[in-house]
Amino acid sequence: MEEFSRKVFRALDSIGHGPDMIRFRRKFWRYFPRHFNQTEGTEIGLSHMVVGSKAEGISSALESDIDHMFLFSDVICANSLEPFYLVENITLLQTDTSDTSPGYTKLRFIDCNGEMSVALFHEQGDLADRQVLQDNYISSEKFLSFHYKGVRSVEPHHGMIRGLSGPAMESERFYKEDCVCALHCYCPHLLENWKRRPRQYDWPSRDTLDTVASMFGQLVPVGFKGSGNQRLEWRFCFIQSELKLTLCLNETQLKLYILLKMITKDILRSVCSTISSYIMKNITYWICEFLPPFVFTEKNLLTVLVLSLRFLKLSLEKGNFLPYYMIPDRNLLAERLTPKEYHGLADILDTLIQEGPRIVLRCKKLQCILTCELQRQGILWRYKKQRNLVEKMQLFRILLDKYDSYNAEILDFLLGARLLNTVLPERRRLRNMGLSTREVDVIYRKRLSTFLS
Repeated sequence: MEEFSRKVFRALDSIGHGPDMIRFRRKFWRYFPRHFNQTEGTEIGLSHMVVGSKAEGISSALESDIDHMFLFSDVICANSLEPFYLVENITLLQTDTSDTSPGYTKLRFIDCNGEMSVALFHEQGDLADRQVLQDNYISSEKFLSFHYKGVRSVEPHHGMIRGLSGPAMESERFYKEDCVCALHCYCPHLLENWKRRPRQYDWPSRDTLDTVASMFGQLVPVGFKGSGNQRLEWRFCFIQSELKLTLCLNETQLKLYILLKMITKDILRSVCSTISSYIMKNITYWICEFLPPFVFTEKNLLTVLVLSLRFLKLSLEKGNFLPYYMIPDRNLLAERLTPKEYHGLADILDTLIQEGPRIVLRCKKLQCILTCELQRQGILWRYKKQRNLVEKMQLFRILLDKYDSYNAEILDFLLGARLLNTVLPERRRLRNMGLSTREVDVIYRKRLSTFLS
């Protein structure tokens, strides 16, 4: 098993999950919002960041949606607002967790002095006219609806917005994107509880605990499904805190998370579409906290993978309860599984656990690398190098799409030509064989997707 585990560990490097490529993605997606934040964002009072698996560096260019979060720069939510009373030009909202589900809060309107947010929250503002203020609370449902309608009315976005999924607006042009509007939340009481809970081993480290506990959280406009106050509830999120935790994972822990994401996509979603990579990220955090650090080595990768699936199975058996890592009282499985999905998920987890380390062969990309001739022919390194080059070029094309200039168009054209030559070097031979431009383009896109999805 140890040798097979090492083989899987190395195979992940070949399909874009090596340390160098992960670092490159993280740097790229940190840079990506800079243009917006220095131009439009300043004018309209929004700050933008890329979040989720893209920001973590574990998702390749075409593998999943690009998740964006837009935060109102002059709005602060907090349980105790005293530290902010003397801050000028800011809108204050007070969190109120009475009568709410764990991990959720209501937002009481206190004061509106923010230059950009005044039109959103003032009594005479647009949101109030649309009944977003209910008994002096901000309705998350109306807030989300207001922004959804506003974005759809802007001409560049018209026809791109596909709909709403939870708090996210889904859009699609050249690639799929999810956008969430959120509010800054100062919640030291929640993070102090997280920091001070007993831990048997040194993960996260003491320095990381201190750093995470000092960060701001976020509130996103979505209530707990089935709650009596669902329309008024907002969900606590800790986007930057969780990114910090992911950055602290060692290589084995990070590859555990990547394998769990693959298993979710290729196996578990066939019986339960609501099992998400976010659930797997939380399982990764719990496993890293529960097990001693010396366990997380290359030779133990698959052993820890099976233990993680046992953890999910145990969560199903213990009342269908999987605690959110930052607020353990919140259940990540609540209202997610129908009875049919519950039994289907439990059955397939039993099968996978009994199957043991060989379950990774059910993951399409890994199966290809582990069973094909590439390793015996000794050209795996060249494949890895070519694949990573292709992704870097594709990422730069995504970045250039955000710039409306002649130079950006020229660079995009040159990158596109280089990408075509790299991905499909035999295109001229294919045209000489009688294939149409459209047929060659289909082959190119399919091969590009094989590289990067």
